[in-house]
Amino acid sequence: MKFKSFFISASLILIGCKSNTLYDRKISQLEETSIIDLVPNVQKQGMKWLLKNMDKDDKNTLSTSFLIDNCNYAYEAWDNTPWGKVDESLFLEYVLPFSSLNERRDNWRQDFYERFFPIVKNAKSAYEAAAILNIFLRWLELFTLRKDQKQISRHTKVLMQV
Repeated sequence: MKFKSFFISASLILIGCKSNTLYDRKISQLEETSIIDLVPNVQKQGMKWLLKNMDKDDKNTLSTSFLIDNCNYAYEAWDNTPWGKVDESLFLEYVLPFSSLNERRDNWRQDFYERFFPIVKNAKSAYEAAAILNIFLRWLELFTLRKDQKQISRHTKVLMQV
């Protein structure tokens, strides 16, 4: 799936170069069908849902690349976690959206996927994944506190190498 995302991103950059930086244009500057055509077939339904339910302000301020990157990583997480296989309607409503109400519009999915997926990829359930992340983040917090005091334990060093 990583290769597919790389291929999609590389293709979009090439398309953008030929299409007056299509990839960097604001969503409102393009026809919805043009944006939908930029994602793989398995993501078209999700892209349609995002465009249909997107706030007008978001369409005027967010770039096409923001939307496509968000869509790619949401599907990547959905595809690569057996415990994340929720019904498509739940995925569209609760996983795919890049923000909720008044949250800041950040392109956070790639960072979260790359930082946390390796830690939870072997979890057998969403509960186990959450528990693993809670433990990891607690260790990270302790590491940060102890780093200032030059007291780093052997276990914390191992965790930080993940």
